[in-house]
Amino acid sequence: MKGININGRKLIPVFTSERRLREYVQAQDNLAVLNGHVLFSMVAAENNGVVLNPASSYGKEFTQDEIASLVDGSIFQPEKHYIAKETKVLIEMPKEYPVKAVDALSSYFRGKPEVQKAYVAQIHVPDSGEPPHLIFAIQVDGDFGTIASDLDEVFKTALGTGQFADLLQLGKSSLDDYFKDREPFFQK
Repeated sequence: MKGININGRKLIPVFTSERRLREYVQAQDNLAVLNGHVLFSMVAAENNGVVLNPASSYGKEFTQDEIASLVDGSIFQPEKHYIAKETKVLIEMPKEYPVKAVDALSSYFRGKPEVQKAYVAQIHVPDSGEPPHLIFAIQVDGDFGTIASDLDEVFKTALGTGQFADLLQLGKSSLDDYFKDREPFFQK
């Protein structure tokens, strides 16, 4: 594959549309249309990086690690964090109820028969140096991983800039006891 050099790195140029391609290159030679997974598999095997839409305001460089995680699907899996030492964790109802996020999640859950209940809380780990953030506990009869992956898109629109939320599966978390006596915001 022919690449371009950006800051001394060989990157393969790829484009989201023919229009973006034409903004970058005029000649018709050495061009190919490929399925994204096939392309990234080939690029990963060669240990090259990719630049999406070079010279465009809609561009992005993909690292070798990002490409590998796209190819194997791991980029779509939720991140898991484990606390290795005894740590103080504070969990309570959010000071400001997250109406937009709860409404967006409820709307999504109505179309998912495997989601039985969902709760919201706020969690804070003082030693982390991070501010408190939302946590959603979800009871799922089925594949929690698929639901968690889908919720990434819901959160992008429902949470404010710089905000994030944790997800946990009820029945598989050390925080289950907190939600026993709480009212779910969603229930089938």
